Amino acid sequence: MKKLTIILLLVPFTIFAQQKKTTVVTKKQPVKKVVNKPIIQTGLDSMSYALGTRIAMNMAANHIDSLSYNAYIAGIKDVLNKRPLLFDDKTCNNIINEKVQELSKQKSKKEKANSLQFLNTNKNRKGVTVTASGLQYEVITMGTGIKPTIQDTVVCHYRGTLVNGFEFDNSYSRGQPLTFPLNGVIKGWTEALQLMPQGSKWKLFIPSELGYGDNGAGNDIPGGAALIFEVELIDVKKAAN
Repeated sequence: MKKLTIILLLVPFTIFAQQKKTTVVTKKQPVKKVVNKPIIQTGLDSMSYALGTRIAMNMAANHIDSLSYNAYIAGIKDVLNKRPLLFDDKTCNNIINEKVQELSKQKSKKEKANSLQFLNTNKNRKGVTVTASGLQYEVITMGTGIKPTIQDTVVCHYRGTLVNGFEFDNSYSRGQPLTFPLNGVIKGWTEALQLMPQGSKWKLFIPSELGYGDNGAGNDIPGGAALIFEVELIDVKKAAN
């Protein structure tokens, strides 16, 4: 949270008075030093600041980046001072949910436009293949093993980023590949891995429709985001007949 600092600069002034060719200069006034009191001075200050950061983090996760602070503080004071509230609990929930959905759609729309622009450019690069669903992939290494079916379980190493380069997941950095059923992941992975022979490493470019859609996932993957994965198919565990 940014700390707002008000700096008051007091500049000594000089008055010149003309009187029979004599110049009279007033004495310089002492400069007052402004001392900003630290925001945290008591245990109550610490708790208040901590509550503020937690509330703001929750707001940010729901795409809320600004408030009417006067109204916000008024709401807190009304509750703590047990005064009548302007809205009942149901109305409060409705107001919050409607605004959060509105902000989420706005962010999703912008993210989707940026992702679409990236994908439209990327599909024309040499070496990129586009499937009927809109999935794009680039072969880094072509394996020689079996291809998994949708009933199988696979073992993969991967690295995932957004189109702006932000890394949201990386199994390599954890030192542990991921084992999962092929029918239990996003559509882009389910489609791509069935095309990959064991031992392959491909780069996938996944439209949001084949990823997490307009809702996104957690704090790191916004709604409407295209996803980029480097995926290494290490092993295929065939489903039991």
